[in-house]
Amino acid sequence: MTSDKKRKRTKNRPGPSGWTAGWTAAVIVVAAFSLAAILHVRTKLVAVELGYRLSRAASENKQLQAESRKLRLEVATLRNPRRLRRLAADKLGLFEPRPEQVITLDRKGGRGKVLASTYVDRKVH
Repeated sequence: MTSDKKRKRTKNRPGPSGWTAGWTAAVIVVAAFSLAAILHVRTKLVAVELGYRLSRAASENKQLQAESRKLRLEVATLRNPRRLRRLAADKLGLFEPRPEQVITLDRKGGRGKVLASTYVDRKVH
């Protein structure tokens, strides 16, 4: 009889029965699907955020290119030789040198080809 009592006790004792193992498996499956869903949503949110950042960067790039074109045009306008001659004459009183004012030197210090030509202030010379 003692062996029958032991058998009854082991049958009533909670353990790895079909019911407990089923619930454990169900919880693990639900947890795995929940984790997969969370990771899926997270990757979609990251993709959307990167899309917004890319859109902002493209917009900023377009704006900077327009500003660059504007500045290159401004530099070309400011470096225009006609404009510089006019400014030199009007604001600084400088004019092209007369041929007799141009001194030509060769590399050894004697007379030769023109190395430089600059504007000359007619008031001084």
